[in-house]
Amino acid sequence: MLNGNSITRERIAAMEPRIRPFVRHTPVLRVDIADFGRPPLGVDLKLECLQ
Repeated sequence: MLNGNSITRERIAAMEPRIRPFVRHTPVLRVDIADFGRPPLGVDLKLECLQ
């Protein structure tokens, strides 16, 4: 059921400037595990400790 509090793309876009100062971006490092003697495979590391 839709009401006046529905979440829409437009409402999200309108709120973005208000929440931008509070958003934290987690550093991400892409590593190829072939560098460690394993079969080639890309792995993304989320470096939460560096926030």
